[in-house]
Amino acid sequence: MALRPRRLVRGAGRRVAAAGKDGGVGDLCRQLSCPERPLDDALQRVEDLIRRGFQVSIHIFHRLLKSCINSKNLAAGRQLQTLMLSNGHEFNAYLGNHLIRLFASCGSLNEAIQAFRKLPGPDIHSWAAIISAHVKSGHGEGAIKLYHEMQRSPLKPNDYVYVAVLQACTDTANLAEGRLIYGQLVENGYGSNVFVGKTLVDMYSKCGSLHDASSVFEKLPSRDIVSWNAMITGHAQNGHINGAFKLFQTMLEEGLKPDAFTYVSILKACRNEKAPELGRVMHRHIVESGYDSDELVGSILIDMYAKWGCIDEAHRVFDRLPKRYTVSWNTLITGYVQNGLGQDALQHY
Repeated sequence: MALRPRRLVRGAGRRVAAAGKDGGVGDLCRQLSCPERPLDDALQRVEDLIRRGFQVSIHIFHRLLKSCINSKNLAAGRQLQTLMLSNGHEFNAYLGNHLIRLFASCGSLNEAIQAFRKLPGPDIHSWAAIISAHVKSGHGEGAIKLYHEMQRSPLKPNDYVYVAVLQACTDTANLAEGRLIYGQLVENGYGSNVFVGKTLVDMYSKCGSLHDASSVFEKLPSRDIVSWNAMITGHAQNGHINGAFKLFQTMLEEGLKPDAFTYVSILKACRNEKAPELGRVMHRHIVESGYDSDELVGSILIDMYAKWGCIDEAHRVFDRLPKRYTVSWNTLITGYVQNGLGQDALQHY
C-alpha cells in the first residue's frame, strides 16, 4: 500500500501529514506511547517522514523532546533539534521552551542559551526555562541578569520566574537582590503565593536573615514540610539550635510529621554546637518515628556521636542500620580515625 498523506489537523498554517500501517505518523504516535520502544527508532522514523515530504506535527516533536528530557539524552536532543529545523519548527516557542529544558537537563547551558536566543518572541515560559537553566547549571549571577533583562520586556514575571530567580539569590547569597525581588513580587500580587513563599523562606534563611524568613513564614496561607524544613534549617545553620528545636516542637504540635531532612538539619546543629543532651532527645524522636533505619539520618547520627567522642554509641547506631552502604561505612571508619582508634578503623575497612 503506497503512502498517501492526508490532512489531520491544521495548526499555525501548516499541513500535518499522517500515513498508513507501513511506518507513518500513526505508527509513530503509537510507538511514542510505548516507553520501552527505543528513542533512536522514533527519531529515525521522523527523519524518514521528513525526507519523504511529510510535515511532522508539533505534538510528535513535543513527545520526543519529553523523552529526551526524561532520559537526559543529549545526542538524541541535538538530532531532534536538527529535524525540527528542517521541518520548520525550531523557532516555535512551545517547542523551543522544551528544547531549552532539554539542554539544561543535560548540563549544556550554552546550547540552552542558543536555543533561547533563536526564539523570535520568547514568552514568559521561555524566560522561566532559561533562568531556571542558569540556576541548575550553577550560574546564579547569569540568572539574575536575565531576570532584569526580562523586566525590560512587556512581560510580567510569573511564579516560576520568581522561584528560579530567588533560588539564584540563595545560591549567590545575594540578600540585597532577594529583598528587591521580594518587593517586586508583592507589588505584582505574588506575596501570598505558597510556591513563591516557600522559596522566599529558604532564601532568607540561607542568607542568614531569620527575621525576614520568619515574617514571610508567618504570612504563608499554608505551611508544608518544605517550608518548615527551610525555617528549621535556617536556624540550625545560623547557630540558633534552640530556635530550630522550638520550631521542630511547634511543627509536631501542628500535626506535621518530620522527614529525613528535618532530622538531619537539627542533628548537624547538635553535632556542630556540641549539644549532646538535645542530640540524644532528637535520637529518641528518630527511633520513635522509624527514621533510625534511614541511611542518611543514621550516618549523621554516627558522625554526631563520633564527633563527641562517643564511638560506642556511634557503633550501636551503625549496627542497627538494616542496610549499610558506603556512606555509613565511611562515616564509622572516619569516626574511629578521629578518635585515635586506627586499628579499629583498619579492621572495619
